Amino acid sequence: MILEVLIGPLGWAVVICPQCGLKSHTRPGKELKNKILDRVCTCGLKYQLIFDSRSAQRKKCSFPGILLAEKDIPIIIRDISKIGASFENDGISLEIGSFYNLKIRISEDWVKVLTRIVRVSEKIVGVEFSGLDEDQKKTIGSYLPSS
Repeated sequence: MILEVLIGPLGWAVVICPQCGLKSHTRPGKELKNKILDRVCTCGLKYQLIFDSRSAQRKKCSFPGILLAEKDIPIIIRDISKIGASFENDGISLEIGSFYNLKIRISEDWVKVLTRIVRVSEKIVGVEFSGLDEDQKKTIGSYLPSS
């Protein structure tokens, strides 16, 4: 498991050891953002973390989806925000910066959105929504906590 640490608007993050609860404040540079890092706490626990610089909080979910490509690819959306989502990468070859339509089932509604691939790792693909209309924003927003 990888500990996700959010970076605040002023660039600071608080890392909390999952074992002993020790807090440390840090201001990660650009080279450390959105990369998996190894860390060792003073209590001896070795763990991994990622400094997340997203501008919108994501909510965990398990929504069925379809990535509309040459051949439609069924996927499971693992988290979603008002500006993007991520899903598990099952050996799908996708290029960062490429655009795909994505259908997501939220409650009883299917929403079709244009997405841009922003992150691809061995296990996770991150997408950013592009040009959402009001109906799409409302459907996605119905799942998210009000902020």
